[in-house]
Amino acid sequence: ANAAGKPRLLPGLWESKMSGDMMNQMDAQMQALEAQIAKMPAAQQQQMRAMITGQLKKVTQGQKVCVTPQMAADGPEKSMDKREGCDQTFKWESDKRGVFSMRCTDGTRGDGVMTIADPKHWVTNMTVGQGDKQQKMRIEGRWLANDCGPVKPVKN
Repeated sequence: ANAAGKPRLLPGLWESKMSGDMMNQMDAQMQALEAQIAKMPAAQQQQMRAMITGQLKKVTQGQKVCVTPQMAADGPEKSMDKREGCDQTFKWESDKRGVFSMRCTDGTRGDGVMTIADPKHWVTNMTVGQGDKQQKMRIEGRWLANDCGPVKPVKN
């Protein structure tokens, strides 16, 4: 941890993968969609499957993110997705564990815990949703390389 007691993650290429309720629901939706696609003409089936496969790869195989040295120094709390109409808080409870919450004007709310296992691995467990429709999610991040290659840093 640095002087502020904040954990450090390495800059470079990272991959994050999601699992949980949302992914389970997507599996069920994909099965229903596949049944619909099976009724389409062959050419349309091929086109639909190609489009869906591209979208699914982004979600199931993880998303690659480039973390700059500045982003790494600022810490993960600075690069959280900012949502319009939402109040977000993030607080480090220790040099390995941070808690966060989000409350939005549209009724969406979320709470979670981010745990830094080491400078190359983190896990976030969160619950997000509206009203009593809350979903559990787990997002796991792991460092892949110093060089981001063709992956560009996300701008906040």
